[in-house]
Amino acid sequence: MKVVLIKRIEINRNAILKIAGSSSRYANFEIERDEWKEVFGLLTGKIDHETIKILDAIPLEHNFHKSNDKEISGELLYISSISESLEEYKIIGWYNSRYAGEYLEEIIIKEGDYRFHKKFSNIFPDSIFLLFNQLAIINRMKQVMKSEEIYGFRIFSIDNNQIIENRWKCKDDAHLVRVRMDELMMDISEYLPRENLKEKYVDLLKRNQFNLFSQMENYEDYIKRREIEKDLQMMKIRDSCQKTDLKNLCRSIKINIDKKLDLLNYVELKEKQDITEDLKEKLINFCIRADEIQNTVKNKL
Repeated sequence: MKVVLIKRIEINRNAILKIAGSSSRYANFEIERDEWKEVFGLLTGKIDHETIKILDAIPLEHNFHKSNDKEISGELLYISSISESLEEYKIIGWYNSRYAGEYLEEIIIKEGDYRFHKKFSNIFPDSIFLLFNQLAIINRMKQVMKSEEIYGFRIFSIDNNQIIENRWKCKDDAHLVRVRMDELMMDISEYLPRENLKEKYVDLLKRNQFNLFSQMENYEDYIKRREIEKDLQMMKIRDSCQKTDLKNLCRSIKINIDKKLDLLNYVELKEKQDITEDLKEKLINFCIRADEIQNTVKNKL
């Protein structure tokens, strides 16, 4: 297949990380290889002066079978409803994870991809599709590779019933994005399990709340003891240690929870809707509570 510049395509850091992150959730080395699942999602962005700009990605589901016409029709109806609700960007294509081999050339197009895209492009003209394979970026030297090889994906379109691979470029620093991909895929495997995601976050909240409030109680006891401390020098030393310990705990908990909130961007749209806004609000409120305790320590010491 010849690579041509039939479409000018740009993709940003945000879209790349969402594609890699959502794909890695069901295919990482914490999961047996024969249990890996492909992930399907949408590419959103805009067309600016004949340049297709991929600015975001929306994970939809895993193991979507494009060979079934009935399933394809149902998925396209769902995608059309999503399109109507988008405000900032529009749908310009779709993506699918694909685990074929360790080389970029081994990312192959299936017959179902062709059939699906023909119907997809009837609704979204001039659309493209991206196939991602994280195996193509494992154990490779980041600094010496071309950008197409660094990210492990290929971008295609169909023109006059012919499949065409398109050149593309990343709008952000190639090396930094690639490093963040490595970090993200490790975080995904640790903090976004395939099942019981909501329970995982509830447990996270409970454990951090216990640690923070237990430490706060210890701090308040310390303040009471401090009032009768006779040794001024020892009091200053203890003040400094207590202040540092509690502030560091608050800071680490806040960073930890903020990071988990960010990871929710990489779960499927339907699943994200199932993780209620109530839970997100509790996590955010917990971050606020950590800030309040930090300020309490600052004011008292």
